[in-house]
Amino acid sequence: MRRVAYIALILLLIAGIAYGKEYEYKKKAGEYEVQVKIDRNPPVVGDNTMKIGIKDASGKYVTDAKVVVEYSMPLMPGMPPMSYRTDGELRGMSIRQG
Repeated sequence: MRRVAYIALILLLIAGIAYGKEYEYKKKAGEYEVQVKIDRNPPVVGDNTMKIGIKDASGKYVTDAKVVVEYSMPLMPGMPPMSYRTDGELRGMSIRQG
């Protein structure tokens, strides 16, 4: 019986590690390519870190863009609708070109 419990515990730990990959999304916006990364997949209640990268048509990162982040969730059973908007801010530069 203990062996089954140990195996179940190991499988749960492995599943938790495999589930932790960040969410990544890329999309074209006119001549720019926007890449968004969120540290948790799916995002959870509380703080989630979002990284946004913008490249111009030549593939170089844009560092002087004004970014506004908007997201929402429609009305769901037992939960109110939510809408959130904030200005993005440049924090550090960890850009790798090429």
